[in-house]
Amino acid sequence: MPGARRLIQLTASLGLVGGATILAVATGGAAVVGNSIANDTPAHILTITKAATNSAGSFTVTCTAEAPSLGLTGTVTTNVGGVVGTQNTTQRVRTLGIGTVQTRFVGGVDYFKGNAVFLEIQFGVTNSKYANKWISVSKGQLDYAIISSGMTLSSALLQIGPVAPLSKSKVETFAGKSVVAVIGKVNPNQRAGTGSQHIFVAGASPNRPVGLSISTKLSGHAYHGTCTFANWKHKFVVTKPSGSTPINKTGL
Repeated sequence: MPGARRLIQLTASLGLVGGATILAVATGGAAVVGNSIANDTPAHILTITKAATNSAGSFTVTCTAEAPSLGLTGTVTTNVGGVVGTQNTTQRVRTLGIGTVQTRFVGGVDYFKGNAVFLEIQFGVTNSKYANKWISVSKGQLDYAIISSGMTLSSALLQIGPVAPLSKSKVETFAGKSVVAVIGKVNPNQRAGTGSQHIFVAGASPNRPVGLSISTKLSGHAYHGTCTFANWKHKFVVTKPSGSTPINKTGL
């Protein structure tokens, strides 16, 4: 399937890319943000929220995504830790069906276990004997950077904010919280083409991200996505699968 790897990026690369259903952003209500953020520059707001994210050390981000012209929708939930992470992804492709994959990042190695549809979407193979079996991907091997991207705190911080030129919204409400959105171009570390990226920053201290949205175009196709953040400071325990096959021995 042409461009399959790029489709995977948009529903799994960050766990921060995605968003078929853009969350409602209510502009009414008692949205109040202190002067320290409402009157600050967009660049300084990004600095504040990145520092708050780094200080928390871990979080969960849940995203949805769609590429209508390709018949692609997806949902991704990523538990981001300091040096470990897990991810559960579901992708629906109109012509193929529903692909699912579990991913773990532990000990500097990626491990993933996808069903037959996922392996067809990602690698263009059918009836693979490695469906629903753990496959390991070490640094330097196929798709290592894409799979591990956004699953640890350091890589998530590289992608979390948009890039210049930056602007900001007025105080608004996102997912029930008072926020200011910083708006700019899609961060190149997202590997998500060209378009716009918003990060919605909580007005209340410690000014962590509440959500993120992307509208972009990749290989001529439009993509839309949104994410929400939760489970701040939760200690995620990630274990290595009891058995796995290195990807270079699978023929994928």
